[in-house]
Amino acid sequence: MTLNAHSDKLRQRICVSNHFGTIRYHGPVPLGSNTLWYGIEWDDPSRGKHSGAHDGTQYFHTRVPNSGSFLRVSKVPTDAFARSFLEAFQEKYLSLQPQDGIVRFGGNGVDVETVGWDKISRKLAQAGNIREVGLAGMRVGFRGGKDGQVRELCPAIVDLDLSRSLFQTWKDVADICRELADLQSLRLAFNRMQPLEDTAHGELKDVFNNLRALTLIETLLPWEELQKLETYLPQLKELHLGFNHLASFPLINGFQNIQFLNLEHNDFTSWAEIRKLALLPSLRTLMINNNYLASIEAPAAGEFAELTTLNISNNKIKSWTSIHALNSFPALVELRLRRNPVLDDVPSSDLHPFLIARLAKLTTLNGSTLTPRERSDSELYYLGRCAKELSASSDPTSFHLLHPRYEELARIHGAPTPAPVTATSSILKDRLSTITLCYESKKIRKKIPNTMNIRALKVLASRILGVKGSVHLRKVGKLGAPNIEMEDDLRDVHFYDVENDDEIVVYVD
Repeated sequence: MTLNAHSDKLRQRICVSNHFGTIRYHGPVPLGSNTLWYGIEWDDPSRGKHSGAHDGTQYFHTRVPNSGSFLRVSKVPTDAFARSFLEAFQEKYLSLQPQDGIVRFGGNGVDVETVGWDKISRKLAQAGNIREVGLAGMRVGFRGGKDGQVRELCPAIVDLDLSRSLFQTWKDVADICRELADLQSLRLAFNRMQPLEDTAHGELKDVFNNLRALTLIETLLPWEELQKLETYLPQLKELHLGFNHLASFPLINGFQNIQFLNLEHNDFTSWAEIRKLALLPSLRTLMINNNYLASIEAPAAGEFAELTTLNISNNKIKSWTSIHALNSFPALVELRLRRNPVLDDVPSSDLHPFLIARLAKLTTLNGSTLTPRERSDSELYYLGRCAKELSASSDPTSFHLLHPRYEELARIHGAPTPAPVTATSSILKDRLSTITLCYESKKIRKKIPNTMNIRALKVLASRILGVKGSVHLRKVGKLGAPNIEMEDDLRDVHFYDVENDDEIVVYVD
């Protein structure tokens, strides 16, 4: 008997104990025996035990190593296979049982009283108005019914979630969507479609003309397959391709309207591949977090002209040169940048202000909206730190390469006064600063720890100066440097570069 003799089941999708997979083999194991088995490639590789081999015989192959196992055919329940869209929709949205009324059954005319027929009628009428439908995990694999039945039952669907389903082909999806003229968002995450065959292209014509958003997370869909679909997605603006093991773009053609592209949790290592996305003229938001990118390159003129939002957290960015390259993206104002090696040596209290100061155009950083005051304070703090570093540096050229915005910030805020270099000490007195707290005509000198936060300093100032009301603090600039409002209660005084002999003005609303 040859491998896969029972080919009618091959490539069918299956769901057993809520685990989804694809049948890659259907036949005897071992060969020649009378016991039939399914060879399954599981969507979740941890469910697998091997890559399709048993006792030296390769029965099937898996795309992901060790994601396969065998199931005895007689042990697989009949409800493990795909069901129709119409059946799943009716079960979820129309599953009311009659509860009132009189129904006559049988030839003898037995009258049975029930309740709720009017409620069912209302439910059926409402189905035609449902705009958002979620059938994720309900084993949908084909349309079912007759042509036009979906259009008749639920024509108003705008948002359709068919994630974790049992679709085999794009034709199966198209048969449903063809009858949903208003469909704008389609989620097919965790499905495993077969490659699009040339003969199937006619089945997709005009089906997705109004689609704006498409989710294909963890479908293992190669970019080449997506390119085949591009011509059928003329209005697509939002595309989710996370968890697909993508590492390159052999060709980018079309997708002229894409504004939002999610490529998180893929296998990109080279910025040269990401740079190819500059061919998408409308791209505004790019999610490339959780990849393996080691560097970022400044775009050429005209590239990424519309990109306003970038998430590059959890990569392998190693140098500040890559971070500074982000200043060259003409429209970039929102950035998520966490957990990259370049940030490892920056104290956590310094990280936020340092990134703000280094990146001139940001208005949002790691989800936090930046106020003009926060930007000003961060740049002043960064300038102070730079001044100390410069005064201790024997290589000004290297310093300016590491801090390319230093001269610009010095022109904006005034050049900071370099602090004298002192030896680091762990003695308590060297971790205290003597400041002067000023309120109206009162002045009190006080030693405070550099780790005291602003909230605690406000409480201290209120108590020793007898101040009532909502207290605010302002650090007085030295030698012509600007004053700094100390507004963030959770920051310590070290954040505002408080040193010995500084004056802190206390005032109330």
